[in-house]
Amino acid sequence: LLQYFDKKFKKSSRDFDILYPKEGTKFQSASCQDVNIEIALQGGVKPYTWYIDGKATQITTTTPKLKLSAGAHTIAATDSTGSQIIRNIWVNAPECGE
Repeated sequence: LLQYFDKKFKKSSRDFDILYPKEGTKFQSASCQDVNIEIALQGGVKPYTWYIDGKATQITTTTPKLKLSAGAHTIAATDSTGSQIIRNIWVNAPECGE
């Protein structure tokens, strides 16, 4: 959990955190299809920049929905003050032929 400080370094009540998924969460796909994942962000200051596997995306909502393929993924959110929170998750899928 990150704590938010204003420009004068005074602590604010705006905690910044990704509530879900938690670090290391594993999602299971029942098929060879990508998995839909909803993320829940708390606090911070809009607008947010989301980084999905290092690629920046402007998303204004605190609960974006992502479609992720099998494998390891890094999800990061940065608010307008520069505070950042990062989560690493894993999507499992059955062995699928080409």
